[in-house]
Amino acid sequence: MHSLISTIYFILMSGILFLLPGLVILRSFFNKQSFVPFETLLFSFGISLGLIDFLMIIIGKLGIRIGVYSLSVGIIAALAILAIVAFTLKRLKKSEEKTEEESERLFSFSRRQSALFIILIGLTLLIKVVYLTHAVLPTSTDLGHHMYWSKLIATTGTLPVYAKQEIITGPSGIYQLTLPEPIPDFIIGEHLPFAALHIFTGLDFLSAFPIIFLLLVNVIGLLALFTLAWRFVSDIRSPHLSKNIFTPQNVALAVLFFFGPLYTLASPQAKFVSGGVVGNVLGNLFIPLILLIFYRAIREKRPDFLGLGFFLTFIIAYTHHLSTLILLFVLVASMLIYLFVHYDAIGAVLRSWWKLIFSPGPLLIAGLAIVFFFGVSLPTYIETNAVGTAIGTPTKATRTGLSFFQLASSGGEARVALGLAGFVVLLCLHRYMRYAGAILIGWCAILLMMTLDPQWLFIDIPSNRIVTYFSFPIGLLSAFAAVAFFAMLSAPQSKLRIPSIGILIMSLTILVFSLGNGTLDNNQTLLPK
Repeated sequence: MHSLISTIYFILMSGILFLLPGLVILRSFFNKQSFVPFETLLFSFGISLGLIDFLMIIIGKLGIRIGVYSLSVGIIAALAILAIVAFTLKRLKKSEEKTEEESERLFSFSRRQSALFIILIGLTLLIKVVYLTHAVLPTSTDLGHHMYWSKLIATTGTLPVYAKQEIITGPSGIYQLTLPEPIPDFIIGEHLPFAALHIFTGLDFLSAFPIIFLLLVNVIGLLALFTLAWRFVSDIRSPHLSKNIFTPQNVALAVLFFFGPLYTLASPQAKFVSGGVVGNVLGNLFIPLILLIFYRAIREKRPDFLGLGFFLTFIIAYTHHLSTLILLFVLVASMLIYLFVHYDAIGAVLRSWWKLIFSPGPLLIAGLAIVFFFGVSLPTYIETNAVGTAIGTPTKATRTGLSFFQLASSGGEARVALGLAGFVVLLCLHRYMRYAGAILIGWCAILLMMTLDPQWLFIDIPSNRIVTYFSFPIGLLSAFAAVAFFAMLSAPQSKLRIPSIGILIMSLTILVFSLGNGTLDNNQTLLPK
């Protein structure tokens, strides 16, 4: 009974801490119609996480003890100030936000689609929970390291100094400690959420609560990919694709299939949860979330969305350095590909981006971020020059890239095969490529380069760490390819007419191929060796 009450209390406090503040901010600065329900959930979580992190940093830098009282007052004061600012802005300027009736219509699901969504989510959670029940204690040392620093923050009420000392033998044979040396691998954003949860709940760090919280983040990241796919497909239109089959709902459900029941225990998923790879789990949530809001900002010409994107990017910079680096490469690659495809209108495109970026909202967010960055707290990887060690010609054999076989094995053979087919399909549809196609191609292409041949980009990072990020774009492209294949066969302009029995056989072939490879990956993890 005590465990049940503790679990309910944990879920309740997690919602209050990591959903409510973000929801208040969203409702203050944006109309209700600006986001569909899933987007509201996703952005509320991301904003809340960032708000609490930055408040704890500010409180610690002011010399105030980080506790229930100071953090509660800080959250309430911050929300009150932001609400007043939002109300003042709305009074001074009439809102120009467009209602999203079209989005609401496209996001509607039929009964069968809703039932399939529930089944896929249920299967995903079942497989993850079965695996994690035997892995509540971390399967690697990462979680122990992170919880040490989180507990230090919660018990002392101060920000940690990431430094280490070693025991050495002096000239006279006496043991002594070396001078403190900075630790570049730890970033404060990985530890503050757990410290905040402990401060408000009192739950022991040597319990299931860190794993449950990471599982929650992992599932929200899955919903971010689902929503990102839905938004992207709503932007891809071609007469070669049947509108009845190639729909945002079908592709989003296919994404849920490839990331949910299939490969749900792979390294970027449940294995990272059980291993306590906090930075990667959080980064894998924020990358699709940031791409989603930047995509909407540019497509809909919304400076307020761009400002939110800047804020979320600022959060990931204080959460995980490798995820931040990957995100920057993806954004640059996507922009270059879009400009290359639309070279005939490059002047108009650049003027549009310039006008969007240099709007008051994005400039204000960027200015506040710079002030915080240089005036309040620098990320530890900047202070310790860890960035300099990650950029340059690869110095070790483990950083010179993986073979294609290793890449396919890590990402899943079925996903990689279908994903590369989707990559080719998008290239063939370049005439109809908008921002969604450019982001998908840029995301996949840049990670292929970083994984297979990192010296082209002067990346000096272990290749087996980079390849874990590849599963996300290749998974999105595999879902795109699977649905687009049948949409092409059923398109009115298709010259290839295949009998229904032929389509059924091909459908079963793709399904069996995907299920066989995806469940094999799960079985190898679940079954005892």
